[in-house]
Amino acid sequence: MLCPVDPEHARALVERGWQDAARRKRRYWAERVAEPGGVEAALAAVDALRRHMAAVQPGWPSAEARRADLDHHVELKRRIDRAAAALTRR
Repeated sequence: MLCPVDPEHARALVERGWQDAARRKRRYWAERVAEPGGVEAALAAVDALRRHMAAVQPGWPSAEARRADLDHHVELKRRIDRAAAALTRR
């Protein structure tokens, strides 16, 4: 379920320092990859979580859950794009 968005929060998101965030993200992942185990350790952790969830709830994720998740992401992206366009016209 989508909740109403505070216009000031949307404006703050759009006006954020995205280049700085991207630089920090690249640095973070470069450091993680350089650590012992690097990418393999991250992939092993993701796989362990996936296997655990499959053991706890066989059939997870269901086709319906995957569709609902995708629909939610598509709608959220549409709203973010709409807010960004509205705020950049100001």
